[in-house]
Amino acid sequence: PHLRRLAAPLYVRVRRARAGETFAALAREDPTPGHDGGWLSYLNGYRGAPRPRPGDLVKVIAR
Repeated sequence: PHLRRLAAPLYVRVRRARAGETFAALAREDPTPGHDGGWLSYLNGYRGAPRPRPGDLVKVIAR
């Protein structure tokens, strides 16, 4: 069973952050139909920032 989970495809979506969005809200987004949120990879900007700035690229990944 655990090997089946590892073999599951990853779905990736790259998008630009909008004004007022938080990392938590971005992680809860459903990047693909039938998937329950994902995890984030911050592509540009300051990693320690409490929230992305408008226009920053954020990659949302789901299994």
